[in-house]
Amino acid sequence: MFKLEDLVALRKGRGLTHEQVASRMVMTVSNLKRLERTFLSGEGAHALTVFDYAAAIGYPLRPTVEQLVRHRVATDPSPHRVAEAMGIGVGSVRRLERKLMSGGGGHIRTVLKYSAAVGMPLTPTPDPDFTLPPDNPAPRSRSSTTPTMSQRQRAEETHNLAEQVRQMKAADIRIQDIATRLQMDRKTIRRYLDPARTQQQLARERHRDQERRRLAARAHQMDADGKNVKEIAESLQISHSSVLRYMKQYPAEADG
Repeated sequence: MFKLEDLVALRKGRGLTHEQVASRMVMTVSNLKRLERTFLSGEGAHALTVFDYAAAIGYPLRPTVEQLVRHRVATDPSPHRVAEAMGIGVGSVRRLERKLMSGGGGHIRTVLKYSAAVGMPLTPTPDPDFTLPPDNPAPRSRSSTTPTMSQRQRAEETHNLAEQVRQMKAADIRIQDIATRLQMDRKTIRRYLDPARTQQQLARERHRDQERRRLAARAHQMDADGKNVKEIAESLQISHSSVLRYMKQYPAEADG
């Protein structure tokens, strides 16, 4: 039986960056790193999230959860043997199977035990059609020397996440399962399910983007006039780190 940390090793073996995998999974880099830490610690995560991660790195888990349930029914109509092997009740096995067939899933540890009990252990399988995704820089930290994600990109990410949440909800996946799969809290999921609130958030992000572009343009102009970072920060009434971040974030437009 494979271990979750094996997936992290496979991601590194392919040379995939956190930014590339996060882009494919439609999540932030910080959430992806947090997810990998749960893999390495043995804590694990929701099965659907693990399946998404495996597919994003080009090693989808086989068989699928639906194939597991169909195999159990075909080979052993009664779930008693599986229940005994997993150390749980028959009712718990039936509830798990209903979740798996409906797309809700469960914790990866439970699904791994189920796959072993039915005699079809989950295995990361190389995807022959997998192609390396383009490297899409995303924010790492305030002190990062690489350009951070612009507010326009954040607005696009918000729109994509909201659309994904609505599609999952339309597929009758519970809010709790959506939140677990996307590594988000339920309050955020409910906000994304409200189109009006999503549009308000997009409008706020566009406004912040415009304000930061304006500050970046002024910072670049003052820098060209020979002002140092401290003088620029005092003039614009923002922090030193914000001055540096905005100038890196909008170099072309500020210099344009």
